[in-house]
Amino acid sequence: MIKLDNKKPDPRALHLRKKHIRKIESQPKNCLFPGCEHKAIGSHLLQKNGIMDLISDVHGKIVTQEMDTFTNQVHFVKKGYGKQITFPLLCKTHDLELFKEMENPNSLNPFNLRHQLLLSYRASLGELSKQRVFKEASIKFLNDKEIIRDYGISALERNKEYWDLCFEESSYYCESLGYQLGFSSTPSTWQTKFIFAIKEIDFLPICCSTIFSDIKGVANCAGWRERTNRTVGDIPIYIPPSVLFHIIPGSNSTYVIYGYAESEGDRISWSKAEVENEKKDLWLRRINEILLLSVESWYCSPDFYTTNIAPRKEMIESFISERIFEKSFDIPFSLF
Repeated sequence: MIKLDNKKPDPRALHLRKKHIRKIESQPKNCLFPGCEHKAIGSHLLQKNGIMDLISDVHGKIVTQEMDTFTNQVHFVKKGYGKQITFPLLCKTHDLELFKEMENPNSLNPFNLRHQLLLSYRASLGELSKQRVFKEASIKFLNDKEIIRDYGISALERNKEYWDLCFEESSYYCESLGYQLGFSSTPSTWQTKFIFAIKEIDFLPICCSTIFSDIKGVANCAGWRERTNRTVGDIPIYIPPSVLFHIIPGSNSTYVIYGYAESEGDRISWSKAEVENEKKDLWLRRINEILLLSVESWYCSPDFYTTNIAPRKEMIESFISERIFEKSFDIPFSLF
């Protein structure tokens, strides 16, 4: 969330912000498919059958990384994948119809472009769903006298502009992916195609399906071009390119899918060719970097957690929690 001011917020105002957001999260949401006004159900980003079953224990439990949006503190939590890890993305009809071709066990083909697009479309809806909450909350903040008294109206207005911009940018990704998938006959506002590279590596009991801002790409690209010239108040906001990233476990291998908008290819950290030509043994280092620096939520098996994370849990949680404030991208350890 955008920093509202330079002073420590009053605990009461912080509590009120959290209260508004929790209330919005608990309210029914409309389906995010364009033009649909039906209520969204709890959707999974990755299907249970054939993917999550490969990393869950006999009780259907996995371990997930969770971040507190207000404090940026990260914790690893053991959960059941059933109803505990769902997001209000689509109504029942769209959730079933849009993804049915890859929902059955063993029907997902990581090398199939359409399946790559479907995974990315759902991940982008997940990001849009989170930003919808903060967009709605930013309006609530502007109508709460106690929050206004602590943060000031100007800071809250900038906060609203920021989340409006984030929601708009995420909408562009959803629209463009949906158009490339044929879900809409109307060209998206931001017309681009998406390209993907895929790497098959030895089996890892880890998975994720996400979209993240390629901050490292921006940092390494001298004179990079911003796609928008937007400002929040009088502060320029530069929109970094986004990466569509999926780790999909199979019965014997794990598939890493790395995608981005073709129009942003000159601003991305690693091009399709670089990904495809990189040696497989270097990909563990790359996955480690992405999970620790860029991905907000990912899942692993309880056994992997016990062996690789639990012995140094506090160090790993502390590193991930503080990464947002760091300029350096150096990582002193590996998850593997």
